[in-house]
Amino acid sequence: MELLSLVTVFFVFTLIIAISWANSHANQKAQDLLAQWRRQEIDRIQQDQQKLAEERARIMLNEWKQHSEKSIRESAIGQSRSVTTGKITEQMVPYLPGFDFDAADARFIGTPIDFIVFNGLDEGDLGDIVFVEVKSGSSRLTKRQKMVKEAVEDGRVEWREIRTDALKDTEEADGSNWLMSLES
Repeated sequence: MELLSLVTVFFVFTLIIAISWANSHANQKAQDLLAQWRRQEIDRIQQDQQKLAEERARIMLNEWKQHSEKSIRESAIGQSRSVTTGKITEQMVPYLPGFDFDAADARFIGTPIDFIVFNGLDEGDLGDIVFVEVKSGSSRLTKRQKMVKEAVEDGRVEWREIRTDALKDTEEADGSNWLMSLES
């Protein structure tokens, strides 16, 4: 009987350990499955929120476009008119009252400055050569225009004469013939 009791106790003890291990394993598996489900659910919710946010942004952009398109177009047209009017005015300045030089002496360049005036040249008595930039309102010189102004004020202006025969000699030396094709 003692042996039977010992076997029974051993069997019951083994059974308790097996049930405990199975329960622990089942709990771990359930926790792993729950964690996996949570991660998948969080990912799905984040994707849904991302899609909703993108759609909302698209709707807001379209609403803004519809609301703002007219004013943007009007602003662009106004700016274009201002630029066009400015360019026309720049070319007309020599013919307007208040221009201090003979219009025949003014040569429109446009960029980086508006005019070079050969003061008195039309009448055969060249005085100064004047660089002229036309501005209106509160507009200011651009960086490039300031550089030209400083070069003129510093006396960094020179005369160069370029002779086409010298260009021909250079052209023949390097084998190109673009100038000769212009002459034919």
